[in-house]
Amino acid sequence: MAALNETRVNTVGKQLNQELLAYDMFDYLKPPVGFDEEKNLNEIASGLGKYDRGLIVGRFQPLHYGHLFLIKLAARICDKVVIGIGSANVVNKENPFTADQREEWIKRQLSRYEELDGRIEFVRLNDVGNGKLWAENTLQAVGKIDVVVGNNHYVNKIFSEEGIDIAPTPPILRDVCEGTQLRRKMRERNRID
Repeated sequence: MAALNETRVNTVGKQLNQELLAYDMFDYLKPPVGFDEEKNLNEIASGLGKYDRGLIVGRFQPLHYGHLFLIKLAARICDKVVIGIGSANVVNKENPFTADQREEWIKRQLSRYEELDGRIEFVRLNDVGNGKLWAENTLQAVGKIDVVVGNNHYVNKIFSEEGIDIAPTPPILRDVCEGTQLRRKMRERNRID
């Protein structure tokens, strides 16, 4: 992948800090010290196939480095990546951010990576309380996909049952990139209710 454009990174950071969307975001978006992103991306991608169009599903509550790593991985194995913003119709204690906020965060972070330009699409995925119906609604919203990329066993099972290939990924850095823990830290810092 191309190197980060530092000017774009700094511009994105300044914009985020000036808005309601700011939430110590860069703390959560940096890889841990000593983590070799390129090596891990290459190793994991080498064990997965190549696809035209892949889907990632996440709540992104909040967006964190694990999500960014997954998006970069999907871009290694797929020509196009559809990012499904899950629980788009829910705002509550466990889902404190709106779908608009989450999509904006992702777009701003991905704007740092020129090699992703034109390769990412977004869809909003509402909770419906029924896995089969949710999968049908999702497939209707995203159109044709070749693969689902991720480590959510529930999501992978649902799409596997629909006949979609699954590119299972290891839970990279789950101990430091986990939404429940990050929301707890944000509450401790009075960043969210």
